[in-house]
Order: sequence, then C-alpha cells, then structure tokens
Amino acid sequence: MLADGRIIVASCKSMACRCPAIPATVSSPRKLGHFEPQHSERTDGPPVILSVADFNVRRKGVRVLVRAFAELKSEVPNAILRLAGKISLERKAEALEQIPHEVHSDIEFLGELDSCRIAQEYRDAFVMALPSMWEPSGTVVLEALSVGTPVVVTNHGGLPEFVNDTVGVLFEPKTEGEETFNSEGLAEALLRGLKLSRTLGIGQRCRAHAERFSWTALGPKIERVYAVGGLE
Repeated sequence: MLADGRIIVASCKSMACRCPAIPATVSSPRKLGHFEPQHSERTDGPPVILSVADFNVRRKGVRVLVRAFAELKSEVPNAILRLAGKISLERKAEALEQIPHEVHSDIEFLGELDSCRIAQEYRDAFVMALPSMWEPSGTVVLEALSVGTPVVVTNHGGLPEFVNDTVGVLFEPKTEGEETFNSEGLAEALLRGLKLSRTLGIGQRCRAHAERFSWTALGPKIERVYAVGGLE
C-alpha cells in the first residue's frame, strides 16, 4: 500500500490573495497502477466486507468494525468480513471476545498481503470499510475505489474529502477520541454500502471518482501551486 500524505503549502493567505482559485492544500496524487477495475458484475454469492489496515493501531477501529459486523449479521446472515493487515494475537482475541462465538467463523484474518493479492481482495469485496479516526486521507480508500469497490468510512479527519454518496457511505464516529465505538452507526452504514454495491454502474462510478485523485488529474494542479508559491 502507498503511504498516506498530503502537500501543505505555506503562506496560504498570501497565496490565496494572489490566486484564490488554488486551494491551500492539495491532496497527494495516487498511482492507481495495478489497481485495475474488475470487468464483471459482482455475483450473488455471500457479500464480502473487506478492511485493510494495521489493526494493532487503535484508531483504525477493528473493535468497532467487528461489533458492527456482528450486528449486521441479523440483516445479512451470509455476510463475510475479511481483515487484511497486521494484527497481534492479543488484538485478535480482544476483538473476537466482544461478539457471539457463532460469528467468529465468518471473520477471516488474511494477514499482510502483497500488492497483487490485495488488489484481488479489493475486487472480490462488495464494500471496503475503514472506520478509522484521525485518518489524513486513507490510501486504501482510493485503492478500493480504483477497482470499482464502494467504501464505508468515518466522517472524520480527511476521509470525507475523498468520499461522496455516489461511491460510498460516511458514518458519524460520535467522538473525537482515539477510536469510535459507534457500532450501530457503522452497521447501518455497512448495510447501505452493500446495497450501493449492487447498484447499476457502481464500478465505473468508483473508478472515475478515484481517477480524480490520480497523478494525471492532480499533477498539473500541484505544478500550479508550486509555481504560484515560487517553489519551482
């Protein structure tokens, strides 16, 4: 996965006066690379919810995600949750102990995956969830969108800048702390995300949205920011 980041332009007030059409912050462009869109519609098989993160980091929200998934099972009993990324035995046990034992078998811990494998997991998923707090941009969000998979994310940090209701669902964290505990809100968002994943043309919309943050789209804007700031 690519590192998160954004370009911050100094002296934004003076720059805004000189060129108000250019924002003070420009999101770092993404290399979509091998995150190519799938060419077929999703099947009617079990709906897969994917999350990609370092789950040992509290703010990534693995605990609330597992709880929300357990709540979702009453509405979508055949749903599957796949977690791709680092997670210690302690964090795994902590996440599972808060939900009914019968749900455990529907949660798959994939571990760390290489870029080719993770791209395929994005394609296989019906929705990608990132219930993270204080996320600057969430590279995994754009990776998922680039293959045509809609996302469910926290309405917090930089995430709302990258997601709208045509390609994903935002839910309220109801906190400014290290992690959200709004499992009910997340479960509702996941349900809406699964419905969105079955709408006509969703794959194309997600890909087109991701391309707005690509090097091709943002490169010229960044060049303008540097030129106006005298940084060339």
